[in-house]
Amino acid sequence: MAKKVTIGGQNANVLAVEIGKKTYSVPLAGSMKRKDVLALKDEESVYAMFARYIPSEVLDDMTVDEYNQLAQAWADANAEESGASLGES
Repeated sequence: MAKKVTIGGQNANVLAVEIGKKTYSVPLAGSMKRKDVLALKDEESVYAMFARYIPSEVLDDMTVDEYNQLAQAWADANAEESGASLGES
């Protein structure tokens, strides 16, 4: 009997980020396109990824500690989802 796999159509796994009175949804790496995840090579590319889901004006008004908290929460959620840190195989 042939095996079957269905690709696509799943709900995206996201990190819900509450900033002020708004909630933003940032997809986790497993729900992003492979090319977009591979492009996350430095601080600027990570900021650009966040800015796709959270307005840059909001990101720019964050303190460094708040931004670091966002980045760490996203990394932790990815590790929890996949069981490995980004960059690990």
